[in-house]
Amino acid sequence: MDARTHKTIGFGIGLGLTALTFAFILYGKLAPCTVPHHDLAVDRLVVCDLAPAEVRPGAPVFEQAVEFWGRHGYTFDVDRSACTSLCTTDIDDHLVVCIPGAVAIDLMASQRSRANLVGICLHGQVLDRGELRDWATVEVSEGVDMLALTHELGHALGYEHVQGPQMVPGWNGVRFAPPRGHVMHPVLAEAGWGNEGIERR
Repeated sequence: MDARTHKTIGFGIGLGLTALTFAFILYGKLAPCTVPHHDLAVDRLVVCDLAPAEVRPGAPVFEQAVEFWGRHGYTFDVDRSACTSLCTTDIDDHLVVCIPGAVAIDLMASQRSRANLVGICLHGQVLDRGELRDWATVEVSEGVDMLALTHELGHALGYEHVQGPQMVPGWNGVRFAPPRGHVMHPVLAEAGWGNEGIERR
């Protein structure tokens, strides 16, 4: 094999890799992000008596978070409650509020607060008058902001974290990463008000 053949092969490989890189970048720019979703049958929003002031009806954080989901097809009847209906979760055997057919908003349990969590969403099913019904509970810490509450309400409605296709260079090559600025971004510091893929179907 002579020098000219080596150059031709090398050029061909280089051209192929360049084309592949551009294809990945183009895909990352054009392909839609996805937000995995499973329907939860919840149509009430119950604010527990111990919930922080920021997430009570009338407070700007609460009202704007509810309005955000309302613009995407989700509306709730809003109630206040002592929230005495409790279930055991399979995460840490902690008792959590579980109201059939509702999303409850409560003060975060102390052991989770110590882990520096701003909010967490738990959900499951409970037997109610002989029927299994969905429930979801959003626990938030004092001082929670509107974006964090909106994000956790998204989980309560059955949305998981947004996936791909933003491309990020790393030490071992290019990888797909959640798009920054999406309300369901897994890292709150990189979340925003992006709403692709969360319209109610």
